[in-house]
Amino acid sequence: MNRFTFFDDNTPSTSKPAVVNKPIAEISDFEKSKEARYRIEQQNLIKIDGNIISSTGCKRQYHFLINNLNQTGFIKLEESHLDFGNTTLKSLAYFINKTDELTDEIKFKLNDKGKPVQIINEDYLKARWIYFKTNEMPDDPFVKEINDFDPQKVADMIKAGDDEFSNFELMKKNL
Repeated sequence: MNRFTFFDDNTPSTSKPAVVNKPIAEISDFEKSKEARYRIEQQNLIKIDGNIISSTGCKRQYHFLINNLNQTGFIKLEESHLDFGNTTLKSLAYFINKTDELTDEIKFKLNDKGKPVQIINEDYLKARWIYFKTNEMPDDPFVKEINDFDPQKVADMIKAGDDEFSNFELMKKNL
């Protein structure tokens, strides 16, 4: 059993805690944290009969930090840039970007093997979803377009968001 009950997943532990009765001055940087920044670039092309009818691009930079002293992790979206090569899908791309930004900062607890076991800023993430759903989503151009054709689709999108932000298991698995 782990000394932290919320890390106990009933699997035997083969690793020792990172810090055991060591003075702070003797703790190595490796034991303190691991840190990185990474970038992603995504290009989306839509072709019909071999002809490009729409393109969008997204570039993002994330800050990733693991703190071994308190067994926590942190991922923060630091920079995001959208490029609309064709304005046909601009409202959709903008909506997707806004929903992605709802999870721009995720803090999590790790078990003794370094596996994420709990999102610790769930209240922050839920509050962002509720604000977006209540204050921004009704005025979003893409949502308005969808609502004109099929209001049930908008209700389905809201339900999907409510489900995602009330159960963080999938988000935890994707970290």
